[in-house]
Amino acid sequence: MTSFSILIKPWFYCFIVYCGFIVVVGAHRNNAITLYLNNQLIPCVNKFKYLGINFIAKRTLTVDTASIKRKFYAACNSVLVSGKYSSEIVQVELIKSYCLPILVYSLGALEMNASLIQELMSVCWNNGFRKKN
Repeated sequence: MTSFSILIKPWFYCFIVYCGFIVVVGAHRNNAITLYLNNQLIPCVNKFKYLGINFIAKRTLTVDTASIKRKFYAACNSVLVSGKYSSEIVQVELIKSYCLPILVYSLGALEMNASLIQELMSVCWNNGFRKKN
């Protein structure tokens, strides 16, 4: 489980995650990087998954929120379909205990801007309850 970073040039910043691939972040990320380890080419990727969170390499390293939202909506639908004959209080408590952790899993560990947090917490959370009606 080796993970390390290399600064190749002033405009490149590479992450080698698990020694399986390279992620280039920065303004000149489209320039080709060729790196070999034990005479095997290490592939350069734009997207990767680490601890269940999808990242996208752009000018900065960003979090792909589409998968987080998709998992949250799937969990809400599962709770609402399986508990359609239960009371609203039970449904709300089930959504809070099973679906909310999906949204807040990565908030403490990642640096996200305010609009991204607003999109995840307010918009998704409200939409999860709107589907109930």
